[in-house]
Amino acid sequence: MKQVLKKQPDEGFAMKKLGEYLIENDICDKALLDNALQEQAQLHNKGIFKPLGSLLMDSQEISQQDIDKAISLMHLNVLSNSVFFQNISKETLLETLEGAQFRIVPEDSVIFSQGEEPESFFIVISGSVKIFKTSADGQESIVAYLKEGEGFGEVSLLTGEPHSASAKTTTPTSLLVFSKKEFHSLIESHPDISLALIKGFASRLNQKDEEIIRAEEKEKAYQQFVSQESELSLPDLIGQTRTINNLRKKINKAAENDLPALVQGDPGTEKLVVAGTIHKNSGRASAPFLAMDAEDITIEGYGAIPDTDSNTLQLEMAQSSVLFGHEEGAFSFSKTRGLGLLQICRQGTVVIRNIDKLTKGVQEKIYNYLLDGTFMTVGGQKSIVSNARIIATTSEDLEKFVSEERFNNKLLELLKSNSLTVPPIKKRKSDLRLLVDFIIIMECFKTPDRKLIKGISPEAYQRIMEYDWPGNMDELQIVIRRAINLAQGEYLIPEDVFIGIAPPKGKYTINLLQSARVKAFFKSRFYPLGLQVVTASVFSLIFILAFLGSRSPDSNVTVLLVWAMWWPMLTVSWLVGARIWCSVCPMGAVNDLLNRVGKKKFKVPALIRDHGIYLSAIGLGVIIWAEAASKMPYSPMATGLLLLSIAAFAVLSGIFYERRLWCRYLCPLGRLAAIFSGCSIVEWRSNSSICNSTCKDNSCYKGNETTKGCPLYQGPFSLSSNQNCILCGNCVKTCPNDSPALNLRMPGHELWATIKPEKVTTIFVPVILGTQLFRGIEHTSFVQTLEANTHSTWLLYGLLLLLCIAISYGFIQAAGNVSFAKLKNKTVKKGELFTHAIIPLAFAFEFVYQLKPLLTRLGTFFPVLGRQFGINLDFLSVTASPGIVRFWQVAFLLGGMALSYLFLQILRRRHQEEKAGGLLFNSLKWLPVMLWGIIYLGIFMTG
Repeated sequence: MKQVLKKQPDEGFAMKKLGEYLIENDICDKALLDNALQEQAQLHNKGIFKPLGSLLMDSQEISQQDIDKAISLMHLNVLSNSVFFQNISKETLLETLEGAQFRIVPEDSVIFSQGEEPESFFIVISGSVKIFKTSADGQESIVAYLKEGEGFGEVSLLTGEPHSASAKTTTPTSLLVFSKKEFHSLIESHPDISLALIKGFASRLNQKDEEIIRAEEKEKAYQQFVSQESELSLPDLIGQTRTINNLRKKINKAAENDLPALVQGDPGTEKLVVAGTIHKNSGRASAPFLAMDAEDITIEGYGAIPDTDSNTLQLEMAQSSVLFGHEEGAFSFSKTRGLGLLQICRQGTVVIRNIDKLTKGVQEKIYNYLLDGTFMTVGGQKSIVSNARIIATTSEDLEKFVSEERFNNKLLELLKSNSLTVPPIKKRKSDLRLLVDFIIIMECFKTPDRKLIKGISPEAYQRIMEYDWPGNMDELQIVIRRAINLAQGEYLIPEDVFIGIAPPKGKYTINLLQSARVKAFFKSRFYPLGLQVVTASVFSLIFILAFLGSRSPDSNVTVLLVWAMWWPMLTVSWLVGARIWCSVCPMGAVNDLLNRVGKKKFKVPALIRDHGIYLSAIGLGVIIWAEAASKMPYSPMATGLLLLSIAAFAVLSGIFYERRLWCRYLCPLGRLAAIFSGCSIVEWRSNSSICNSTCKDNSCYKGNETTKGCPLYQGPFSLSSNQNCILCGNCVKTCPNDSPALNLRMPGHELWATIKPEKVTTIFVPVILGTQLFRGIEHTSFVQTLEANTHSTWLLYGLLLLLCIAISYGFIQAAGNVSFAKLKNKTVKKGELFTHAIIPLAFAFEFVYQLKPLLTRLGTFFPVLGRQFGINLDFLSVTASPGIVRFWQVAFLLGGMALSYLFLQILRRRHQEEKAGGLLFNSLKWLPVMLWGIIYLGIFMTG
């Protein structure tokens, strides 16, 4: 009681606030208020508490209505200044107050007790509330003291679990009370309040983490426990779906016994969180909680055990040492005795993550320990007794492992005493909003400057909802953490959110950046600026010759430079350098130059970001249509107008928008390069471990003082294909961690290794096939006859092009159904997968189509140049015979057909369910590739 009386001045100040509202609104005068306060203090000294409002009404000079008015104003003021309701309008606050109850609680009154089911959410209007925990031996530990404007009870209402602590008043306290029903209605109708509640929860967790870090414990084992416990970034399961609530019931059931437990789930799911929740809800909650990852073992004094040591004696010794400990001299590097987890956690819980990675010898030791509760250290001779509980986690099918004799069947039977499965995010998407909001708050606390992100925009959240999250919670945290680092505003927008874990690199890859010369080339100022100057000079000359030179193709080298040299070289560059041409393209160089001058540029409009792929597809169709209708390969003026049109769009993009909007979203040739770069022998990727853990500023995306960020709004960390990388080298120049890698790989690896086809591929490939079919039939006698009998060549070619694109689209849909049986992933369409299989054949067509002008027209360059300047150089003409051209065209097309068939086989094996499709189906699966290949062969054999 004496300790409480020492706080009496604070109490008086808090209680006086009601009087201030009364005076401010002319309800009573100061003399009347002072008399009431004095009377209240006298009653308090006698151990009697009477509210100030009751004392004032006893004077019969103030009515109940006056008191209610003052209390309502006080509630409104406190609520509006609370962190939970700061951004809420006055009208909403008044509506909120209608759903709350006002309660005055004497000091030392228990509001709720630890372990009770949650019933209400409370906000302190005046006074003080103590939040505390009571251990099994009756020891009380203070969690927090709450004052006016602060709330409590929301954690249990959000998680659906019993109160983990008790709440008790330390002074006479006024509370606003929201029932469970009102609370859930409140957060559902006001997302800002929901976010603020989670933020407050995260703030308390962060404060507790800091207290743990500051704690100075003498025992090294306990320090290890603290560091391991901090790994529980999500201390409670977040979500309210039925699957999560059922999982909570299983957790509570598992916490009621001391039997071993097995937590299963897809990679990245909250298996460790579940294990931690079992521990916290059990009678072992006050004992240590330690985790070991059997897949990632590190021994002090030795370091990490390489993956190549799997199932070796070295790995077994390392796992045994971590679990059971080792004696002095047990290893050549062990100068002292080392404690194992089972020694440290004698009464606690040990989690073995990825238990499927334990060697058979260690599996047997764990089995024996679970039977009799004893073990021996590495190098030890005496049995040691421990009561530590074992919880194992895995992402593998242990039943299958047992059948393959890779896991101990007896151990599995013991672990299945408590079997729990964590659902993947794709099966609980209605929880995503809570998960995202929670991660945003937690990750903001981890940033050095405590970055303030209020939430996520509806457009960005829609992207998150559309994705299936194969990496689950781990992937979601990485994506949100990176988005927070990239964010420039108070809300995460689509440009901040890079979704999708890059698939593994090709099995056989060589990082060319390991060569000092190659790395120096990409880091030099010459690249790509020097090459841009060269290409800009050449194209400037082409413009001059196109518009000022002769109109005859026999006397103007413009058409040869563009159609017989540049186009074939461009096609070859897609194979050997992916989209490297885009980095030195003069149009892009103009865009970059204009980006550096003028006023601040606009961000990418939503229309272009969301629908640019359709605009670029239309652009490709228009180019092919104009090329055929105007006989562009033989018209210098038409060629010049085409290049001028592309340059004009690049200029406008550079003037008004940041980075390379034209190249990223609209350029038809850029999209064409993006599709065919999938066939390339090189890829630009990054070390995902460095990007996800070491990188703090994402300078590859943002840029630094000397080099701008990625011009295509990407970063190596987000690349799963070559489509959105132009090999500009900016990331090599800006990354301080040497994460970027230029890999030499097997051609087309990303086409068959895809998890899910990208939208750009599924839209653009049918257009490419349609334009190729159109160019193939353009010179046939049938089309020539139609052209001779029509009044408009442009209209004829336009209709033919649309017909060809429609045919190719229908072919791809039908080919997908013929080539694939039932797929594992129901969200992937068969036609979309087939687009990846047909790309090698489409690339082969593009290459052999450009091969003819390369071999038959480029050799006339010097004679044409001579005629342009009045000099006879006809004797320098060199051309290949039609037979030689046709031979190479057929040879490359047959190669493209073979690769497409191979890619189809691999895609079927990766995406199709086992034993799907009958004998007849499997014999017909190759027909679509063969049919389209025969059409292409017929085009070049008869052309």
